Amino acid sequence: MREKLKVAGAFLIGLSVASSVTYAQLGGRGRNVAFVNGTAISPSSVSASTYDSTAASGSQAYTCANVGCRLSLGATGRYLVDDGTSLEFVAPVEMTSLATTATGSGTKAMQIESGTVICLDGAACTRTLRGDGAESSLGSVRFYGSAIFQGFIDAVASLRLRNIGITIADSGGAGAAAYTQSTYPSAVKYTCNDADGCNITMSEVGIIDGLTMRFTNESANTVNFTDTAGVTELAGNFAMGQWDTLVLQYNTDRWVEVSRSNN
Repeated sequence: MREKLKVAGAFLIGLSVASSVTYAQLGGRGRNVAFVNGTAISPSSVSASTYDSTAASGSQAYTCANVGCRLSLGATGRYLVDDGTSLEFVAPVEMTSLATTATGSGTKAMQIESGTVICLDGAACTRTLRGDGAESSLGSVRFYGSAIFQGFIDAVASLRLRNIGITIADSGGAGAAAYTQSTYPSAVKYTCNDADGCNITMSEVGIIDGLTMRFTNESANTVNFTDTAGVTELAGNFAMGQWDTLVLQYNTDRWVEVSRSNN
């Protein structure tokens, strides 16, 4: 049969059409590509990509034939690019939801490969979530910066407070070595290398209310915590021998003793 086919505002006269004609809109009114039996006939510059119907429901998918081709996301400088091995979003992309994908062991919303970092604070990227498959036999996820859980943390196996080892050097004969604890890991294990002992002062710089720390002395030399009003409120001074422990919590404007153990 013979039909008139309207393409981009003009009529093509006398075109022989064996079956259906479809259009692919290119982003503006009247800017279309006409497909006859799946073959693009206008404009002639269309090449290296196709626009395919991929499902019986009529959904459409953009198929890119060349490595490095880009799919515009609607604004200047925002696009999806295929480099032949991976997909990359250029410019920030906001996702309002993530669909689950069935796997052999359950479902997942997003797969984070080992070493992959997700920035949680925009371009600064100082607060991140990182997949670290090498951390343990079960793998792990690391939060860099504060992670706030507004609900229960349910540890199915166990909840580990990693011990951070701190070695305090000998003062060189000037009496007990002095050390200021200015970082705040959950658990600290001291090695005091001064035979006269090591005196610990708790810093309050950059501290947050409610933070709890556990201290263990692993060395044969004494580690000393002093009961100081307004700074470290203890149940008396504590000269920690080897394997003794002390737990402190920061409350409002000072460190307060929770417990101690003379082991």
